[in-house]
Amino acid sequence: MFELNMKKIFFLFLISFLFIRNTVAKADEKLSTKQNLDSDYYQRNVKPIFESRCMACHSCYNAPCQLNLQTYEGFERGGVNKNIYDGLRLKSVDPTRMFIDAKNTEEWRKKGFHSVNNSTKSSENILMEVLRIRRDKPDYKMLSSIEGATTCPKEIEDTKILGIKNPELGMPFGFPPLNDREFKIIEEWIEKGAPHSVVKLDLDQEILAEKTRWEEFLNQDNLKQKLVSRYLYEHLFLAHLYFPKNHQQFFTLVRSKNKCNKTIDEIASRRPNDSPGGNPFYYCLKSIDHPVVYKTHMPFELNNKKLEFWRELFFASEKWDIDKLPDYSPEVAQNPFVAYAAIPGKIKYQFLLSDAQFHIMTFIKGPVCNGTNAVNSIQEQFYTFFLAPNSDPMSDHKHQLESQTLLTLPGSYGSDVEVTSIPSISSKITELREEYRKLRLAWLKQHKPKGLGLEDIWDGDKINDNAVLTIFRHNDNAVVMKGAVGNLSKTLFVLDYSLFERLVYNLVVNFDVFGNVGHQLLTRVYMDFIRMEAEENFLLFISPEKRQHYRQSWYQGVFTEAKMKYIFPEISKGEATSMKYKGSEQLKTQFVNQVLSGFTDKVRGEGDSLNWRNVKPEGIKMASLSDDEKLLKKITSIKSMGKLPFARYFPETSYLILRKENKIKEVYSLIHNREFQNISWIIAEKFRRAPHEDTLTLKKGFWISYPELIFDIDEKKLSQFVEDIREIENIFDYPKFEDKYKVSANDPKFWQVWDDLHQHMRTHSELEFGFLDLTRYLR
Repeated sequence: MFELNMKKIFFLFLISFLFIRNTVAKADEKLSTKQNLDSDYYQRNVKPIFESRCMACHSCYNAPCQLNLQTYEGFERGGVNKNIYDGLRLKSVDPTRMFIDAKNTEEWRKKGFHSVNNSTKSSENILMEVLRIRRDKPDYKMLSSIEGATTCPKEIEDTKILGIKNPELGMPFGFPPLNDREFKIIEEWIEKGAPHSVVKLDLDQEILAEKTRWEEFLNQDNLKQKLVSRYLYEHLFLAHLYFPKNHQQFFTLVRSKNKCNKTIDEIASRRPNDSPGGNPFYYCLKSIDHPVVYKTHMPFELNNKKLEFWRELFFASEKWDIDKLPDYSPEVAQNPFVAYAAIPGKIKYQFLLSDAQFHIMTFIKGPVCNGTNAVNSIQEQFYTFFLAPNSDPMSDHKHQLESQTLLTLPGSYGSDVEVTSIPSISSKITELREEYRKLRLAWLKQHKPKGLGLEDIWDGDKINDNAVLTIFRHNDNAVVMKGAVGNLSKTLFVLDYSLFERLVYNLVVNFDVFGNVGHQLLTRVYMDFIRMEAEENFLLFISPEKRQHYRQSWYQGVFTEAKMKYIFPEISKGEATSMKYKGSEQLKTQFVNQVLSGFTDKVRGEGDSLNWRNVKPEGIKMASLSDDEKLLKKITSIKSMGKLPFARYFPETSYLILRKENKIKEVYSLIHNREFQNISWIIAEKFRRAPHEDTLTLKKGFWISYPELIFDIDEKKLSQFVEDIREIENIFDYPKFEDKYKVSANDPKFWQVWDDLHQHMRTHSELEFGFLDLTRYLR
């Protein structure tokens, strides 16, 4: 009996052991599976939170502490207490561009970046602590701007002290804290070691074939192609390139040490026109595998039509040849009129004109994520037209060769310009530019003896809608729209090839955001010259006796008038114009009306019914207004004076969301156009304001990178919204209006509105979609 019981016990023990072992094995299997899932946890759960809650401030160069959360690699890189936009540094600094200036985390540590993911223990983790600070004190009074949030603690002890002394610096800065679900997702991820799976992008075979075709075109081994490819690269390196097959897969054009069919090894030069080194290199299309942000998103389509156009333009339209490639010395590479002297000016101009909006956007949005001080050297809203290629002095090869050394650009002096040398360099550049102005005027006298007329304005070749553009500048960032948008602008630009190319090279190709104060100041000074020349081009279309009147209206003030007299003297007082005007008044209005009337519908688009008041071209089809827009027209393009001064009190950029049954019906960009007595100086802008001339412009869609406010209203309340605006009489009335309609930064529903806004953008502006920036939002 005892032996039998022992057998039963042993048998039961064996069964139990096998059961337990099997259970443990299954648990291990589940755990293993869970670990495998965890490797994708970032992509599924964390990345969407970074995109919707963190990237609004932590993307590109203007991210606080340079903590860039567009990619896992940016999170891993961490932060550094260095401000890229330091406009007072005496020495240039090393570039810190993601994926370019360091290849891995170890290299970033050597450059001074510290981890924000320092511990798997939530209470000891820097990232979790700054998120926790905001959750602990969600109603704490905020600073007015994120630019005040530049403290970058390296240790958890410093982070906790920060939470006690400066709780306003908790994240998200100035906005509602992450909710319980979002916080828990990130906390769980951190506690598991922040696992990350590498997502390999498998390109569609058709896209891969297109990519290869374009790379073969750019890397042909003959001197003419090498020069053209170099030119194309310097103009397209900021573009988000895409193919017709997929409007959401973007590429960037880079110079690689390796062939394009191998792993791309991007050459980390400070500028695109710096030497790539002595070894062979290749122009390659590198896929953009991270979410894009609107402030740097400039889509550019590569298609069959574009390729054939460039082949015809550069290699068949005109005869030219080259026996030696230009070198990369500063005096050559930084001056496109020297480096590309072999390519006829008319060809290069037609290349720029064909995609004028994009090329102007490169220096308006800028290569640096955040507009530089050079951007405040333009008016806040102005129309831009272009001189016709056949009327451009640079279409004359002899004139181009005579001009090239006169068009020296600040970039030729490098990223470190001694402050004490700025006066002498500026004087030299000014003298050369004055010689060029005289040379250009002499050419026009010879070839246009009756003066410039309507036929000398580029008409888009009857089909290209880049022929008239409107620039809107908001503080230190801006946007470019096709068409004459908004009411008649205070000034007008007429760009020719020399101005267009100098804009690109001064503000984009040659500009180094990591450069010193001297480099940045020279860039701003030269932008002043370009603006005045572009305005002067317009004045050549105005009756001679009225030119001084317009010029004086743009440059008011004793010091400014003196500057204009000695730095930019008037040299075209008596030159004729072949434009025909009715009487001697409102010549600017007449000019715009005549030019727009002469364009085809395809080129000029529909008239801006919502904002035009002075602009009334003949024969143009006007956009039809919805009932909502008929109400909104009551607040557009009304100068801020007399009984309706409301425009001057609005923030520079806002989004107006109209809802119907709680769903977004339409989104408008609400733009405050500030006016100035002059914009001739880099400082003291507020002392040169002319607020009585301010206006508001409304444009359907997404035209603002940095919204300062969001107004979110039901369409049934739109009429009252408009009337409340018109009743704003002073600085005390506006806050009451704002409190009634704005989505406050600390409103519990803020993130829902923010998500709705982005979803609407994805749906209605898929190609242009990019995450918006909240660093300017009023707190």
